[in-house]
Amino acid sequence: MSNFNKKVTQSTTNVQGVETTNENKRYDMCYVDFDTVLFRCAKFMQEDYIEVTHLPSGNVKEFKNKTAFGIRGDKIIEVDVDKDLREDKDGNPVKWLGWLNHQRSLKGQPLFTIDDFKVESKERLSSQYSTYEEALQNSLNTIDYNIGTIKRFMDAKDYMLCIGAGEGNYRDSECKDVIYKGNRDGKPLYFTEFREALLAKYGRKIKQSVFCEAEDLLQHYASLEESRVGTDLNKWKICITYIDKDVDMTYAPSFNYDNLDKGWRLPTKLECEGCLAAQVISGDPTDNITGLPALTDKIREVFNLSKRMSATKSTAEKLLEGSTSVQELWKRVVFCYQQYYGIDIVHKFKDVHGENQEWTWVDFMQQTYILVKMQDHKDKFSCVRRYLGDIGVSLDEVSFDVEVIIDQTNLIENLDKLKGVCETLLPDLKGYKTKKKGELIEIINIIVEKHDNMLEQFENFYEMRSETKVVK
Repeated sequence: MSNFNKKVTQSTTNVQGVETTNENKRYDMCYVDFDTVLFRCAKFMQEDYIEVTHLPSGNVKEFKNKTAFGIRGDKIIEVDVDKDLREDKDGNPVKWLGWLNHQRSLKGQPLFTIDDFKVESKERLSSQYSTYEEALQNSLNTIDYNIGTIKRFMDAKDYMLCIGAGEGNYRDSECKDVIYKGNRDGKPLYFTEFREALLAKYGRKIKQSVFCEAEDLLQHYASLEESRVGTDLNKWKICITYIDKDVDMTYAPSFNYDNLDKGWRLPTKLECEGCLAAQVISGDPTDNITGLPALTDKIREVFNLSKRMSATKSTAEKLLEGSTSVQELWKRVVFCYQQYYGIDIVHKFKDVHGENQEWTWVDFMQQTYILVKMQDHKDKFSCVRRYLGDIGVSLDEVSFDVEVIIDQTNLIENLDKLKGVCETLLPDLKGYKTKKKGELIEIINIIVEKHDNMLEQFENFYEMRSETKVVK
């Protein structure tokens, strides 16, 4: 049950169904990852649309989204004239470009291509509001409602809303192969204004995360509480609440305030560790964290996985299923990275910051680890080498038989060279099928003389053999 924009029905009882007062609450403080609500409520104030310009004529037309215009990715969506509608129930066009091309084909006119148009994403004040002030107040009312819901359920004397300070994140520099959160569209149109309004109204109840995520603050407080009283959750005086399932790796009493039907979560250490280990395999597509790019056939064989399965979160959870200790979880993760990247192979690449990198499988695992893991303490950055050493998992140990690993470090570079060689030779070989044998021999001799250096590159390419290592 999502709690956004719904009437308040939650009673003032705790999880055991007993009415409570502020004096006999179970916890002293509830820490809330509030970034999701902040983003959503700012988004409520606007409506998104696209503006399409026909480049040859300069004509401009507005559409609700790309599907309404009639494109998906870089392709025009084809229409089924017997099934597809031209408009939705609100009168908005559906697959407009596909229908237009259908009409043009019936008239024998040339069809439009996607290159004939420029598509721009736009946003503006939502049409359901007459003024900005009305939109702002409505979103603040939604904030009030959500905070009220949290207060009625949290069984704590007080609460603290954790939001990002907007001053950067240590993950920005730690992410080397892609841009951290580079797949996001950016903040909502009125995000800054709404955030300021939230701070003005709830400032005393807000803690801002500096150089980290708001959800990292939840882990900070959980780590401090564990240091204070130990791992027995019955002794804890704090709890946490959040929406993002990634925070399931945090060991603390918790609940999902966007799905209260799930009730309280009192996890084990192994459950939290399993969540982290799964994410180190799968990464986090929402934040543009790559994780393990794929599963090798050997990984599928060892863990009895279908060939159709890729390195997703659900597959990672299945791969880790049955692990009876933290050490076993991480041995499986280590094996997967060893298998994909090779144990002793060094991968050279230029990162997104323009720096040259030389990485082994451990470096790739470290990147995913530090990106997906909640930060234990402020300004303390996670190191998978140190952590695995602390729990007794050796990076030199191979827990499963590792099959032949082919070094693909220079594969892309060599393929590009080969492509260049072929593109250079093709013009001279044009029409070779129609040539007589004598003419063909003469053409080949000319090519050999003309492109001697290129042919030498071609030979060198095939002479290159990646070193193969078999680990028993």
